[in-house]
Amino acid sequence: MTLRVVVSTPDGDAVDCEADHVVVVSEEGEMAIYPRHVPIVALLKPGVARFVLGETTQRWALSEGVVEFADGTATIVVTTAKAL
Repeated sequence: MTLRVVVSTPDGDAVDCEADHVVVVSEEGEMAIYPRHVPIVALLKPGVARFVLGETTQRWALSEGVVEFADGTATIVVTTAKAL
């Protein structure tokens, strides 16, 4: 089972992919989101997010923003996102 990951910036969607899990840097510290995670909304600090699918890990430098997880989708809204 996977979850959908969407990273949105003012310039449009930077990422729209599937992942086994997502790791982001929230105001409370590093947070992992899996497909059956409870719905959540959290503030993000600038940092590196990881989107893991099998043996592949995408790393993205994200600015401050918000992450919402609901209905199998992690929606991340930030000012800037850059693939590493």
